[in-house]
Amino acid sequence: MPNYSIFLVNSEFANHYYYRSEILYRFLRKFDVYPVDSINYKQSRYVTSEIPVRELMDYLALCHSGENAFEKKGNVLRIEGQSDVAELLIAGTCIYGSSSSFSGAEKLLFQYFRRFNSRFFIIEYDSDNYGWISPIGKRHKDLNTRLLYSLL
Repeated sequence: MPNYSIFLVNSEFANHYYYRSEILYRFLRKFDVYPVDSINYKQSRYVTSEIPVRELMDYLALCHSGENAFEKKGNVLRIEGQSDVAELLIAGTCIYGSSSSFSGAEKLLFQYFRRFNSRFFIIEYDSDNYGWISPIGKRHKDLNTRLLYSLL
């Protein structure tokens, strides 16, 4: 059962670190161990955005209306598909999740997260997989237009 964390990264850092995802991974991987008064905690709060819990829950409820078992209690969400189960805990700037399989998480959650916001960064701890939820092509509206001139 894969366990993962999902972070909503500020647009400034998402644009700058899109092709440097390993640096962002090494930094966010230790997110839970930072003491609240440490400089690393303050940096992580600066790099990540607050997740709009109510809007995300409402959006996922709308996406799953009528087809799956959808249960939410506060900031905890459980979605059951035909053969897959996904559970989420939305806590401030991080979403903690688990699912029956990574393909199940893709089918039940990640495809909807892409439409909600393209700046989500996912870390799967069991296998050290990480990456952006959306490719750069789908994020073109978020990019700074000056980036195009640097390619000439």
